[in-house]
Amino acid sequence: MRIRPAGSECVLVDFTASRLVFEPGWRRSGNVKPIAGSDSCLVLHTGYQVPSRLNARLGNDREKECGPDYAHVIRAGHDACATGDESIIRR
Repeated sequence: MRIRPAGSECVLVDFTASRLVFEPGWRRSGNVKPIAGSDSCLVLHTGYQVPSRLNARLGNDREKECGPDYAHVIRAGHDACATGDESIIRR
């Protein structure tokens, strides 16, 4: 699995903030699906990422690309992959 925790987690009321690192080539459907057992991610993600790029395929067959220094909200029901040449650091 190419996801590794890279810091700490902080819970603020009903919101959990964390820092994650995704290596180039990481894909939710390939790296998380076998563990989670679901075709798509069932969690809403709110974040800010540096550097590199993340591509999210949404449940309605639309795609959303999140680039460096990009704040984003990705709704539940998506697949995502790291598309850049550098590790993605999500905060």
